[in-house]
Amino acid sequence: FPSHEKPEILTKGLDSTPNLWYNTPMLNNPNNNNVAGPMRQQTNGSRSVFARIMSTENIQVIFDAKSKDAWFDTKSRVLNMPSWTGMTPEVYDLLLSHEVSHALHTPTGGWISTVDELVGADASEPDKQVARQYLNIIEDARIERLIKAKYPGLARDYRKGYEWMVDNKVFGDASKFDLTNMNFIDRINLHFKIGHHTNYTVPFTPEEQDIVDMVENARTFEDVQKVTRLVWDHAKGEAANAPQPQSGKGDGEGDGEDGEPTEGDGSGKRVNNTLNPMASKTAKDQQNF
Repeated sequence: FPSHEKPEILTKGLDSTPNLWYNTPMLNNPNNNNVAGPMRQQTNGSRSVFARIMSTENIQVIFDAKSKDAWFDTKSRVLNMPSWTGMTPEVYDLLLSHEVSHALHTPTGGWISTVDELVGADASEPDKQVARQYLNIIEDARIERLIKAKYPGLARDYRKGYEWMVDNKVFGDASKFDLTNMNFIDRINLHFKIGHHTNYTVPFTPEEQDIVDMVENARTFEDVQKVTRLVWDHAKGEAANAPQPQSGKGDGEGDGEDGEPTEGDGSGKRVNNTLNPMASKTAKDQQNF
């Protein structure tokens, strides 16, 4: 959905309207998402027409060889498609229809107010980004369900497309996920993307399952906002009960996840990202919504 500098999985910085991204960079792809080549060049025109017909409007479709993700900008009405090495027709159809469903069903307004409600209007940008991740993941579940209901023939594309993503480790190596200790929001993301379309099973507690059922039954964006608040509150409880990480090096720069440096203030502690323990690990560091 939006553009990002350091994507990590399944829309543009949220100024006044969202860019909706598909949170799935191929970090583990040895080919580094190189352009697929001739087949892509021969079929992009027909895919653009396909997207416009599905969306019932003259949206602009861009095929960006350097982009790692698909995204849709709800204000400019631009749909961006990546070129992953070896992408199958089913993967193209999955990503295009996913973004088209944002065009059809995701409102331009409502994002800022929901994010501000979750973290506060004066919250830091990193903390607001965490809230956007939550809202986007819950909305993804709704819009994929709606587009498949509108176009039943997509069911096969989603099944084959997600199977390809699992095989190519788009979400990471699913066989090595520690689902027992994975954040609730990440398990929701995996459940509604690969769990719904493959044999991959994601566990939930009875309390969590009640919320997951609400995600499943969300019909409107207002429903999505309501469920996001519930997921957010649950995540806050998870974070409160999680072991606290030790302080960093004390030199103004600490090591973040995956060894990436994080800004510091000389105390060795993270700054401007108090909600890092709640951040999605399957949809983090996105710069666009």
